[in-house]
Amino acid sequence: MTDFVGRAARPATVASLAADLRALGVTEGSTLLVHSSLSALGFVCGGAPAVVQALRSALGAGGTLTVPTHSGDLSEPSRWRNPPVPQDWWQTIRDETPPFDPATTPTWQRPYHHVPGPRARGSRRRGAHGSSRARVPGCRDVSAASLAHALT
Repeated sequence: MTDFVGRAARPATVASLAADLRALGVTEGSTLLVHSSLSALGFVCGGAPAVVQALRSALGAGGTLTVPTHSGDLSEPSRWRNPPVPQDWWQTIRDETPPFDPATTPTWQRPYHHVPGPRARGSRRRGAHGSSRARVPGCRDVSAASLAHALT
């Protein structure tokens, strides 16, 4: 049995996750910052899209969902460990990697990096800072969110 399957007595669903979030104190209209591990939830029917749907359900139409977005390819290559790259490549990588663009640079934060919902929402915003970003795929203005960098 896969480890994440064995962590729960039953599969998690959109409804059960939303109920769990409400039991934890998430209310409609809240602003919620989520940094998560999908496998820590056990088996989730529908995977990452179901988690996002549950978060939105718990927050309601007036809530704001904020998730970190990391772009590991835009980090310092001398610090890369998985995989490390040869030292004689470092300068080429620095010189030739396209700059950060909040509209097009992919994210590597799971479970959200491959979920069309958060990125496709018209209300989505992503930070303009190249090394510390957040996107807000919530349903209301981000002004209530407390973020370290200005959003575009």
